Amino acid sequence: MVNAPASPLGLLVGLMVLALLGDGSARLLRHLRVLAPAPLSEEIGRRVLLALAAVPWLCVAMDLSGIAITRLSLGIAASGVALAGFALARSGFRGTGAPPRTEDAGGASLLRSPAAIVLALATASLIVFSLIHTSFYPPRTYDGLVGYDLVGKILAYEGKFRSSVFTRLAFNAQCVYPPFTATNEGFWYLFHPALPQLWVPLVAGGFALVVGSRVRRWTGSPTAAWLTTFLMLTPPELAFHLTVGQTDLASMAYVALAMFATVEALRGTAGGLAEAAFYALLAATVRNENVLFALALAIVLWVARGRRGWRAIGIFAPAAVFFAFWNLLVVRGLIGYDPGRHFRRTLDFDPGRMLEVLRFAAKNIANPGAFGEVVYAIPLAAALWALARWGRRRGWFAGTPDPRLTGPLLIVLGASMVLYLPFFYQWDPQLNPLWTMDHTFKRGFFRFVPGLVVALLVSPPALSVLRRCDGPSGGRDG
Repeated sequence: MVNAPASPLGLLVGLMVLALLGDGSARLLRHLRVLAPAPLSEEIGRRVLLALAAVPWLCVAMDLSGIAITRLSLGIAASGVALAGFALARSGFRGTGAPPRTEDAGGASLLRSPAAIVLALATASLIVFSLIHTSFYPPRTYDGLVGYDLVGKILAYEGKFRSSVFTRLAFNAQCVYPPFTATNEGFWYLFHPALPQLWVPLVAGGFALVVGSRVRRWTGSPTAAWLTTFLMLTPPELAFHLTVGQTDLASMAYVALAMFATVEALRGTAGGLAEAAFYALLAATVRNENVLFALALAIVLWVARGRRGWRAIGIFAPAAVFFAFWNLLVVRGLIGYDPGRHFRRTLDFDPGRMLEVLRFAAKNIANPGAFGEVVYAIPLAAALWALARWGRRRGWFAGTPDPRLTGPLLIVLGASMVLYLPFFYQWDPQLNPLWTMDHTFKRGFFRFVPGLVVALLVSPPALSVLRRCDGPSGGRDG
């Protein structure tokens, strides 16, 4: 089906292309002051996520320019990105945004924290499990086989995104999803077709490194950091998606990072707004409805900043522009498919339908077979936030640093849910009956899991317990 045989050399070359993309993108974005410097583990995870996020941009740009998507053309493009990043770093040029934030990696060392070591190894085992499973099992989900995996296969064979899938086959909506999943699948069909879903463990591993480092920086607790990464990957439905190449794992990663950056902007951290806008843009290349999360984050920041809040539109604008570009120019204009056919064209007030949407949402969140005990994190995080505010006045948590993240995270998550549910309310009842929320909303709730876990574990009552599991904190880690 594809032009390249599966060989160790192809696998090595593909990894090298991703390494060039990740390093070049990270250098460019850091010197343009979109992303701030970070500890080593976060820089590694960030480069993995940036490399995967760059693949759809390159493939779509080549497709629109008439350049064949091949190993050679992708390698040349990746080399160009790496050289541009290196040249910009050597030039000393920096963007005009806010200065990079100061990193604080203080607290107990991972090597002096037995609990953190066990949790880090447990998280690593999940990534290894994902790698082994995706290595031995071919793509097998319906959405992939008739949609983005099919597009990726033909992309590798014909060297273009707008391939014969859209001219000779009776394709469906899964084929015109935003390009992240299809192009990353096509990337590995080009370089090493035996592992077309290799990007799945790469997303999971990169995201775990970034989140673990971020929580470590916020709390100074390696136990809290690695417990976060472990818990956010273990809900049953989410763990299953470590084994299949669908859109939802990547969607979770980029949306969650946009949420965390928005919370940093709410706390006044320099560069938080630019980072939130960037990750929201990347999320829009994975699934269309992620533009609603970008809007929610912009509204929260707008309200919080008052008269200066108009700048928050910068979070929403890039994602909205890509949404319009993809759905109006590429999908509707160049491919000839109308994605709006799956939605009602009228706005009405139907309390019964609203209650039905809420019922399906609540049923999926509370489903232990899908999310285990995650549902309890919602009231528990709110309760611990209230306890922290009350206990702080009484001096109960005076010895526990309060990162003041739980409240802002709960606000961001709540606003995101409020704007996400109308997506289902507007579904066309014939093409998308509400009972299909049992599939779509169930996977869509992935985006909320990392934020809920972090909101729970960074509250002072939880931190006061977790820090007891850390080793001596007299030193600081570089």
